[in-house]
Amino acid sequence: MKLSMGGNAIEAMSLRDRAVTLVRELYERDSKRYCDELATNLHCWGETLVHCRRSKKAAESFGEAVTLRRQLYAQGPEQHNTALASSLQKYRISLRSTGWKKALNLSMTLFSNHKRDLKRRRIPDELALSLREYGLRLYDDRRIDEACVADKEAVALHRQLFAMDPDAHRGALATSLQESATILHAADRFWEALQISEEAITLGRQLFKQDPERHKANLARHLYNYGMILLSE
Repeated sequence: MKLSMGGNAIEAMSLRDRAVTLVRELYERDSKRYCDELATNLHCWGETLVHCRRSKKAAESFGEAVTLRRQLYAQGPEQHNTALASSLQKYRISLRSTGWKKALNLSMTLFSNHKRDLKRRRIPDELALSLREYGLRLYDDRRIDEACVADKEAVALHRQLFAMDPDAHRGALATSLQESATILHAADRFWEALQISEEAITLGRQLFKQDPERHKANLARHLYNYGMILLSE
């Protein structure tokens, strides 16, 4: 029996649904006072629905949370930037099953809400990951030149994160480099793709040495992709 049908999941859904209903009633009476609380409950409701594999309803819940958090962000960007970014990211991910083009547009909205943090040199993991995903979505759409631009920025961010804490960010940098190699290869930039792929393998081997069982599969992927690039020469 699937998790979505388990007793704990059903109970969680029931409790979250009830919480949203109650807060929504409060919001209807005083929207200004309860806007943030309703947005938070909708976001949590969406996470519960994702856990229970209700992707369509999760997207609807995250979408409503995004609408409310955009209103809050307009009133106080500093206070609500992080919450809006989180809901946008969850909303974008939940839309994958219904249409990646809409998710692609949401990616750019997410980036704009992190610009303030980036200028302050607080480079969050979320921004680097979002840039990577945006580059891959552009790649899916065969907008290769644009994908290269987004991907280059993602790799640069991952390198900065890696420089600050190598052990914490080695795996993310390796993955970002391998994705970059794929995109560069699609852009017929063979030697750049090969060099980037070699760097990913180096990092992958370091991780494999630390924990073979955990990193075996990733290293295998890096090696496989490197071989595919070589074969295409």
